[in-house]
Amino acid sequence: METAAGRTLKGVLLLGFLLVLAAGLPPHLSVDSVMALYEGRLQVRETFGPVLYARIVGLADGLPGGLGLYVALSAASLFAALAWAPRLRPTTSWWAVPVAVVFILSPTVLIFQGIVWKDVLFANLTVFGFVALAFGLTSRRPRGWLALLASGLVLAVAMSIRQNGFVFVAGAGAAVAWVLGRRLGWPKAIALGGAWVLLICLAAAAMGQAAQPRRAGPDKALGVGLRILQHYDVVGILARDPEAQPTGVAQAGRPEAAALIRDAAPQAYSPERVDFFERRPDLAPALWKTPPGVMRAQWLALISSHPTTYLTHRWEVFRWLVAPPDRSRCVPVFVGVTGPPAILARLGMEPRSSAKDRALARFGQAFVATPLYSHLFSAAVAALVMAALLWRREDQDIVVALFMASALAFAASFFVISIACDHRYLYALDLAAAAGALYLALQPSVRRNFRPMSAV
Repeated sequence: METAAGRTLKGVLLLGFLLVLAAGLPPHLSVDSVMALYEGRLQVRETFGPVLYARIVGLADGLPGGLGLYVALSAASLFAALAWAPRLRPTTSWWAVPVAVVFILSPTVLIFQGIVWKDVLFANLTVFGFVALAFGLTSRRPRGWLALLASGLVLAVAMSIRQNGFVFVAGAGAAVAWVLGRRLGWPKAIALGGAWVLLICLAAAAMGQAAQPRRAGPDKALGVGLRILQHYDVVGILARDPEAQPTGVAQAGRPEAAALIRDAAPQAYSPERVDFFERRPDLAPALWKTPPGVMRAQWLALISSHPTTYLTHRWEVFRWLVAPPDRSRCVPVFVGVTGPPAILARLGMEPRSSAKDRALARFGQAFVATPLYSHLFSAAVAALVMAALLWRREDQDIVVALFMASALAFAASFFVISIACDHRYLYALDLAAAAGALYLALQPSVRRNFRPMSAV
């Protein structure tokens, strides 16, 4: 029988969903959002963003409600997961209600859920995927199997729209193996966990292939993204170490390009973001005209010959992402519509900065200096939730604990791939930590009370 606390929590989540829609409609679109819409609507490829995300945005744009429907469905996946979570516990504590209220009123939920960003959809899908996984592993057939199917499909989509989303898929596989290992034995459980990961990866690959526009040819997004990372690391090492030289570029018959890159690096580099390359307009041509094999070899050579400089560069870039010295420089709040004028014109759109947008921006800015915008705070919450749940160690707890571990590992992966400090890049960590805190608040006791899973 549902308790008064449980009914209240559901009411709060429903009101929160409606409040998010009130704040997020009409949707907010940044340059990346506009480009994804452009690619999805016209079925072209002009960026290195995930092709499946562009297809999702394009499909939503063609339906009644357009991008408003996209925002509603994206937010619905999050709030449906949170409303589903109480079914994982035998009772609901009143502690969950204030946690849910703080969660909903946080600008990183109230504002971010209305932004057409792959990072937001990705974070929402990971929450839904792990809640569905926990339900599937602890429920009787056929509900359990349906929940597992939903989890796999949702995590496959998530993996397809965020390049390092595999971290969460691996975490889900570990959760399957751990939970089933307590019942079926470890060899069989590990095999099932590995099969789960493989099936999700195959589904993600199929989705990406199906989403690729035929006239665009093979998808080069991963290669382009890796090339940008190589450029950033090469310039970062050269900017930090006067002794480092792009000898590989010079030996490949491009001495002028090597000299230009060496000369421009100190002026163009910033650990804040790769965009500062624009300070030297001649740098990008020198980098991009260098053959891919030469640039890759130069990148690896500089890392191997100057490992300390590379790690220092990577640490500073990571610090700007996780704990930026100035959060205001890392896009903590975005509202309205902005994009390349020519692209907006082709889409029949105009820039937007309404009174409502400006009011939302002021609301968000008021919280930028608080823990609600701190990735370190989110990491601490995720770690504490994980520790508490691993101590209690019920089957559902293990799944949620590994969700927290996946979020932390996801954040850590940016140590080697980050190229900008935008707040949204670690949005999945923030949302996972908040969802984990809400799950723990449903039944705050950490007393060990192992309950066997109902069925598989």
